[in-house]
Amino acid sequence: MGKYNKIPLEITRAAKSGFDQLRNVAKLHSEIMIIDKDKDLQFHLTGLGDNSDYYFRVNKPFKENGKVLFIANYLPYNKTEIKANSYKGEIKTILNVLNSWKEIIHQLDTISVHPEDEIEQQYKEEFEEWFQIVEEDADTKAFSAKQQLLIQNVIEKSIPLLLQEGIKEDDPIIEKATWLKLNLGRLTKKQVICQVKELFVPLRKMGMKTIKKIYDVATVETISMGYRLVISNIGDSIFKLLEG
Repeated sequence: MGKYNKIPLEITRAAKSGFDQLRNVAKLHSEIMIIDKDKDLQFHLTGLGDNSDYYFRVNKPFKENGKVLFIANYLPYNKTEIKANSYKGEIKTILNVLNSWKEIIHQLDTISVHPEDEIEQQYKEEFEEWFQIVEEDADTKAFSAKQQLLIQNVIEKSIPLLLQEGIKEDDPIIEKATWLKLNLGRLTKKQVICQVKELFVPLRKMGMKTIKKIYDVATVETISMGYRLVISNIGDSIFKLLEG
């Protein structure tokens, strides 16, 4: 390889071990975070969805006072202050800081303050009943190129329908849909479904007829690409709700 021959082996080994442990955390909690950078002896995480302004970045380790240390830069600082912070320490303490950061992101993603928040949580659970990924590689693998093209086509053809429904071009729904379309290649299957769920909730609040229009677009695109039965169960659930 020769790529790291200018770096002491002790540092390289510490980087490998440390980044492996950081990746495991990211994998276990991929529904709320994405790996933004994993190269050049740097490991960066970013929150997903409404938490995309938050980050946890670990840079190249170094030796100090006989110990191999890492520096983590992260936002938010803690549960009481939304500000950036920096922490220097061995990987075990960096992992402790990451776990605290992860817990904040998780709580921000799930906390309910108003009755409307409870309704949104209900719609998330409703979505999860319809979409269940059973593939063992959902946490680590992206959708295939053909599947990504299908999702991209559905997004592109659904946006004009949403604009016709009165949604503005700068509405978070449009922005999130556009972000998803542009980042499909970077997301695991599980992360894609989690992002679709975040889109589903505000659309569900607009009424099932809006969902039905997007479902019709998805049906046409699905059949045209040969996935004939992929969303039939979802359609059955939608029709029952519309009839009920």
